Amino acid sequence: AMGEVWAAREIASGREVALKTLRDAASAALFEREVMLQSSLSHRSVPRVLDRGVDTDGTPWFAMERVQGRTFATVLDELRAHRERRAPKADLAGLLRAFARACRAVDHAHRRGVVHRDLKPENLMLGASGEVHIVDWGLAAHVGDRPDGAALIVGTPGYIAPELARGDGRPAHPSGDVYA
Repeated sequence: AMGEVWAAREIASGREVALKTLRDAASAALFEREVMLQSSLSHRSVPRVLDRGVDTDGTPWFAMERVQGRTFATVLDELRAHRERRAPKADLAGLLRAFARACRAVDHAHRRGVVHRDLKPENLMLGASGEVHIVDWGLAAHVGDRPDGAALIVGTPGYIAPELARGDGRPAHPSGDVYA
């Protein structure tokens, strides 16, 4: 909600990138934290931050690897539709392998003291070759950080751990990602 992500082309190399810009100046600190935390993670399932800056209007931006594929939400919707049509079984074993790769990437973040805080099927992507990407690190925090300001509940309803949904400002903890 604090930013917009655009498909872009890097002029020097011609490669496609994802360009995230800040939409709301009030979220500048969160945007900066996202860039810092995502940059601190070096894992094939976390899009690499390639560059950052400020445009001519003073709007912060950062460029990262462009991830292409389908979200797990889309894949799960397709599986449900598949089951309703009583079509032959989909590749559930392949989807479980992809999920395990996502879990390893989340573990990588946790071992580096970073909690995503908004894990959900829409933020997990499956590429055409089976690669897995965890996207949208906009709510990420260091382990132990408390929610900012009035936002005592951080995340998406339905994926927030019960202890974090109470709204009492509990600090970020890997268990919240594991619950999600």
